Amino acid sequence: MSSLPLTLRFPGMYLRSRYVLIPLLLAGLMALHSCKDQPSSEELKREQQRADSLMRAAAEAQKRLETEEELAERIRLLKNKGFTGNDSVYYAAQVTARPDSLLTIITLNGKANRAGNISTFNRTAVTLDAQVAKGTMTGTYFRKDLLGDKTYRLYSYDDISGNVFAYMITASGNALKLTPTAPKGNYRFDLLQQSTFEHTINNERRFFKTIRSSEITDDPLLDSLFNNARIFRDSEALLPEGVTTPFERLWLNGEHGSSNVLLTQPTDSTFSTITLSGKYANPETEIAISSRFINDSTWLQSTVKESLIYDHPHLVVYQKDSVNRTFSYGADFHFQLVRTDTVSSKQPYPQYYPNLKDSIFEIRTDKFSMNGKEAYWRYRLGYTKGSKDHRVTVRVNTKDLIDAENNKLIFRLPSAGTPRTAQLPELLTPPVLFKGTDLNFDGADDLSFRKGTDVNNNPIYIVYLYDKGSGRFIRTPDLDGRSVFNGIIRDTIQKKLLYTGYIDNGQMSVSVITPDAVEVKTREIYWTTGNKNKPQVHYQKLVNNSITDKRSPMLDSLPLNGSDLKTALTRYILEQN
Repeated sequence: MSSLPLTLRFPGMYLRSRYVLIPLLLAGLMALHSCKDQPSSEELKREQQRADSLMRAAAEAQKRLETEEELAERIRLLKNKGFTGNDSVYYAAQVTARPDSLLTIITLNGKANRAGNISTFNRTAVTLDAQVAKGTMTGTYFRKDLLGDKTYRLYSYDDISGNVFAYMITASGNALKLTPTAPKGNYRFDLLQQSTFEHTINNERRFFKTIRSSEITDDPLLDSLFNNARIFRDSEALLPEGVTTPFERLWLNGEHGSSNVLLTQPTDSTFSTITLSGKYANPETEIAISSRFINDSTWLQSTVKESLIYDHPHLVVYQKDSVNRTFSYGADFHFQLVRTDTVSSKQPYPQYYPNLKDSIFEIRTDKFSMNGKEAYWRYRLGYTKGSKDHRVTVRVNTKDLIDAENNKLIFRLPSAGTPRTAQLPELLTPPVLFKGTDLNFDGADDLSFRKGTDVNNNPIYIVYLYDKGSGRFIRTPDLDGRSVFNGIIRDTIQKKLLYTGYIDNGQMSVSVITPDAVEVKTREIYWTTGNKNKPQVHYQKLVNNSITDKRSPMLDSLPLNGSDLKTALTRYILEQN
């Protein structure tokens, strides 16, 4: 117990609980006795219980009113009594951590006189559930492992010796005791002097010139590991001085950039390296690497790569690939990949030329392959009102398909295939350059364009088939038709085309045709009626516009299987064929 009794504070005075409270309680009992000549045993019992309750409440209030400064001072005085001589003393103490609701950590700052030489040292005291543990920990507390109910392994680091110590809190009778034990687990994580790593070198030439005395040369092993990059020892230690380090921190400097890496000590004949941070660049790509230690078992590395993927006088596009790699690691700092998450995005930068503001100008796309020949699109267009900087919209007057070999016109898109206004990425980027589909199954890409809607608001598509002989696209009205599926559906097994659309009352109809070089001779029609949850399916076949087969109904109940009506009917037809 402390030699300084705690005080209960009230406005204007201090009450020492063990000297004031008890007499007050006794006085209350005497007053009760004086009021009654012969108090009953029940009354005395109730008053005794009341007194006990007040005593407990006073003790709790005493505990609550003890500030951290008062607690630290009480522990300092208590631990000073543990010195057997007069050559050592704790001169200061402070509460430095409360890892949970039960534990309190008090750092003790001490001085020792050894043959007239004054030295300083640090120790750590611990209380568990308000009970002071016997003994102290060497150095300063930095980590706890909860092993069970009120069972802990505590760690401390002594900056004088550079050693790490571990202690178990054990109960010995009614006393608590700090018992030395072997350090376990990845305690090095809690000693890391840096846990987040960003590449912040602005002038690499200057930086590496200033640390040239730490360059490692004539080391064939490191040269083979790092592809002959210049290698420097990093003077910024990750762990405090004296702590055994299972890795070496290095700087690498190459032709296109630099990085900060960890080279782990080999457990066999192999080495392991990880990149903490880095930056590399060439004229078209820039890579930035950062990382952080999440906890004592997880390390996260983030790589952001920005690449120029399209470079046109009227449009520049960069792609950004963000890759997050999660690793597990242990006390040996060997890293094992657990998971990779990737996110990619593209950022277009359309170009606006003020000198073209009020004119019609021509732009050309990159070349692409189309039916065995090289081609490109040629646009005649102008800026719309309000276009400026990277906010560019254009009016498209014409869109021509040009033979790249002789620059001759292959095909001028009809108005149905030519957008009235567009963003430049919609016209120029490679994925949208040519979207042909083989509609007559002859191996050549054909073209179809949406042109208006029918009376049931189904989109209508018009078709141009590619003629291999002339190298031109020929208008083919026989293959025109409706489709609610953003294009005509192809049955590549039966070599048929499906046209799906709505009819009256929200029912569906599908026309199936077999393309022919001259004209369409055969057409099959499927349609639904009745309950839309269990619709009937009807069928008829026409050859040269004459009905040759009719089944009504063909199917009493179409299974939807969780799909909408148009999908279920189309799937049923494809399965029939």
